[in-house]
Amino acid sequence: MARYHRKVEPVVKVMQIARITFFCILITMELSYSFGRAEVCAEDHKTDLSKSWQKFRPLSRQARRVDQDLVPYFDNSTSKNVTTTSGKTAYLPCRVRHLGDRTVSWIRRKDLHVLTVGRFTYTSDQRFQTIHLENSDDWTLQVKYPQSKDGGVYECQVSTVPKMSHFVNLNVIDRSQLSGKLEQDTRGIFGTSTVPQYELGKQWSEATMSTDYDWLQRTPGKYNIEKESKAKIIGGPTLYINSGSTINLTCLVMESPVPPDYVFWYHNGKVINYDSPRGISVHTEKAQRTTSKLLISNAQPSDSGNYSCVPSNAEPAAIGLHVLNGEHPAAMQHGKHTSSGSGLPTSWNIQLYLIMNIALLTFNKR
Repeated sequence: MARYHRKVEPVVKVMQIARITFFCILITMELSYSFGRAEVCAEDHKTDLSKSWQKFRPLSRQARRVDQDLVPYFDNSTSKNVTTTSGKTAYLPCRVRHLGDRTVSWIRRKDLHVLTVGRFTYTSDQRFQTIHLENSDDWTLQVKYPQSKDGGVYECQVSTVPKMSHFVNLNVIDRSQLSGKLEQDTRGIFGTSTVPQYELGKQWSEATMSTDYDWLQRTPGKYNIEKESKAKIIGGPTLYINSGSTINLTCLVMESPVPPDYVFWYHNGKVINYDSPRGISVHTEKAQRTTSKLLISNAQPSDSGNYSCVPSNAEPAAIGLHVLNGEHPAAMQHGKHTSSGSGLPTSWNIQLYLIMNIALLTFNKR
């Protein structure tokens, strides 16, 4: 029996080694299959994206061609009469549909002086500036610190053949001429609210101070103008946030009889581009008290500075913002995908580790 046992022992060891080898082969095949499936899925995904993009690109080009072929036209829903008091920034609206590759210019009619072409200012008077946001149809002429001499007709011109023009009349009232505050009942129009009136000397003029109130009943010697509303940014005058966090500024437009037509946000004197790939968005809710929120993701030190909220019918508000560039431990930096040093997922590393241990234990028994 002893001799028989000695002859069988090598066979048993060979079988054990074969079983371990077979087990390792199965695991290796499973891993290879998993990698293969991942690669195939990735390739299929790329192929699907490629096919989708190929379908989208011709449509995109076709859409651009159609847009170029369409004839531009002015949206006449915007105001043709803008009135402000001296020193209060005025905004002259011009909305052009299907502009395509044409250019919008602003011209002062009384001297035919070209003020702006596109976004560029062509006058030494830097009070004039065109405000235009990407993918927007609005080309608004901004007039800072207007004076009585700035009153008159302004032309918004499109470079078609022949030229297309939209005219806006600016009326600037000297604040020193305003005296005596009265109230006119507007029940049935704004509910039970009232609209302030200001007496302008003793002369009556057909000019109106605000097109919003054209349909209100006027009395000789009085002009209906917008109530002196103000904007306020919550949390001022200075805010501090950490680098990488989200900038969240809220602007309230208070004491305004009607909601503003628009609310612009500025950073260090420049209009903020809402279509920036940075992740900038503005949400404006028009109600009895209009609220506008500015959101900027992944704040950087370059985002520090002065932020201004400028409603169309209210005094602007400003706030200082400082982005702190603090040090973050490496353990706090979480990526979207975590991988080990070998580049394999953690679960696969555990499987390989178990296989190696089983093999070592088996050979140690030999």
